Formats: sequence, C-alpha cells, structure tokens
Amino acid sequence: MTQYDVEQPTPAADQTDETPLAAGADDLSVVRHEERLDVSKERRAAGKVRIGKRTVTETVQVPVQVRREVLVYEELPVEGGDTLPSQDGEATAAHPDGTSAVPHPADGTDHGAVDGLPSAPTEVVLHEERPVVSLETVPVERVRLVPSTTDAEHTVTQPVRREEVELVRTDDEPTAS
Repeated sequence: MTQYDVEQPTPAADQTDETPLAAGADDLSVVRHEERLDVSKERRAAGKVRIGKRTVTETVQVPVQVRREVLVYEELPVEGGDTLPSQDGEATAAHPDGTSAVPHPADGTDHGAVDGLPSAPTEVVLHEERPVVSLETVPVERVRLVPSTTDAEHTVTQPVRREEVELVRTDDEPTAS
C-alpha cells in the first residue's frame, strides 16, 4: 500500500476495530476483492478393466510303467516217470508243472501227425499294458477383481488474483516531505 498525505482516521476510544466508522459525506471507500482458491473433488471413471481367459497349451510328460508278457522258450529234459497218456493211448512228455509238452487239439483230431507224433499248433495269448490317456477339466482357482481405494496427496498450483488499494494524487502540487 502506498502512503500519501492522507490521514488515516483513528478509531475513537469507544470504537473497536469491528465497529465501522460512521459514514459521512467526506468518507471515501472502495471495496477490495481477491480470488480464493476453492479445491473440491469429483469422481469419474479412470479406465476400464476387462477380465478374460485364454487357453495356453503346454506339453506334459508323465512316465508310465507298463508291463507286457514275453514268451520264454525252454527245453527241459524228460525224466523217466514224466509221461502222460495221449488220446490215442501213446505217452507224451509232460512238464514238471503238469502241462503237456506237445498238446493235442481240443477237437481230438490229429492234424498232420507223422509216425504217431501229434503236430497240432499250440497258441499262447500274450498280454501287454498300454497307457490310456484321458483329459479331465477341473477347477483349480478363482480369480476375482475387487476395486479398492488408495489415498494420495496432490498439490494444486493455481495463480490467484487480488486487488490492492493504491492512492494516486491527481493535482500537480509537489508533496512536502
């Protein structure tokens, strides 16, 4: 505030700073204004999140123990008492486990027997295990999106204007100091 040869009125003893001076015909006044920064908040959409799923394929190797039967061919000598009677009355050699070394066909016919020896083929069924693969879809996890809030402090910088009162003398008389 610039000071000129203007006398500032002094409040009377019975007046306080809160009591305005009586407005007279000689009083001049101006209203001074200033801007004040009023900061408020608004809620708005900041973005969207879409939850989706995609399928990823990966190769998985699982070791599996499998078994298969193999045929072991053994020739064992026939001992003196190891004979079985055949269907035609002749004796045939037998294994120690009681099975016939040269089995006869089930229908009793002798296919291609030479000199009284049976020549029917014997079949043995061999078994094996093979891996059986199946896929099963099972739920393993639930993924949930839950919005939460976090607080942060922001500093707002904004220029504000205010008025200052200035006294300007309009006469050309020099002021005495």
